[in-house]
Amino acid sequence: MTKEIKARQICFFFIALLPVTKLFMMPSILARTAGEDLWLSALINFLLDLITVAVMLACAKKYDTDIYGLIEGAFGKGVAKIIYFVYFAFFMLKAIVPIIEQRDFVELTLYLVMPSPFYFIPFFIVMFYLCTKKPRVFGRAADVLWAGTLTGLLLLVVLSIKNADFAALLPGFANKNKIFYGSYVSSVWFKDGVYMLFFIGRFNREKHSSLKIILSFVLSAALTLFTIMIFYCVFTSIAFRQQFALTEIAKYTTVINNTGRLDYIAILLMLFSNLFALALPVFFAAKILDKIFSITKPWISPLICSLLIAVPVFLLNEFSYSIEFFTLNYLSAFFILAGNILPLFTVFIKERKSEKLKT
Repeated sequence: MTKEIKARQICFFFIALLPVTKLFMMPSILARTAGEDLWLSALINFLLDLITVAVMLACAKKYDTDIYGLIEGAFGKGVAKIIYFVYFAFFMLKAIVPIIEQRDFVELTLYLVMPSPFYFIPFFIVMFYLCTKKPRVFGRAADVLWAGTLTGLLLLVVLSIKNADFAALLPGFANKNKIFYGSYVSSVWFKDGVYMLFFIGRFNREKHSSLKIILSFVLSAALTLFTIMIFYCVFTSIAFRQQFALTEIAKYTTVINNTGRLDYIAILLMLFSNLFALALPVFFAAKILDKIFSITKPWISPLICSLLIAVPVFLLNEFSYSIEFFTLNYLSAFFILAGNILPLFTVFIKERKSEKLKT
């Protein structure tokens, strides 16, 4: 069987790409919904994803084929295509809000005047290119990007921790309903464990590889949680007003007042990692579309997916808030179903030896 990615690269994949999408608008939204317990809302989602990752790693040891072979062998091609379509919709919907917030971040933070409506087109060109490749492109990128993401996170933490009042997180567990509601509405930024579902049968299993992957996921989650906690401790009761945590968290530190926006080094490092993180769900959506319609040319599905994503990003610009509100409040149940619940049933599938992938 052809292995398209290495276990080491999956470890770096989680460290490089998981934190970055969660540090733009999500901390502000969690602060609005859960207050000082925002980190508990995020922790719930991380724990759900950790369970998903652990179960998928168990499946990777159990099966010799990939998820497509497993599903088609167990349910037939007709039912398999329905399941594929569910995950096509999942990945496409998962991509929309983070890409829109990235567009807004670039427009409101990196430009002094209102840019041309086409300033975001280069992102779509890069995303289209990445989606025409195989999974190894993200593995190779992760080999490099993990260092930039870690450097960026640590720099932001070092710059902002002096301004943090950790007493702001007390008393903790103040309102359980708000904690669970915050976890629910932030689902679109999580459900990263589902990527392991599509890595089954596609990566080289090495000695202690499962443990290393789990530890890398835990490290990524811990760094993200700590950064979110510092964000709230810096701004406390007005944290919900800070639209983009990434640019605000270290803004008022003494070092920046004396030397200039040193934090932009960290921001630019993480923006580069975020380019790949945003393309990732669209990449998987394109590969699933290939499977549904038996598309062989590598550029057709990426083009279709890119055009579909471009509609809300460019043509529905005035309705961005409505799109975000609808996604967070009405689609989160779907994200939980497809991202955390359905993957768990993979462990019960009986593999048909005839469905194994050929090298």
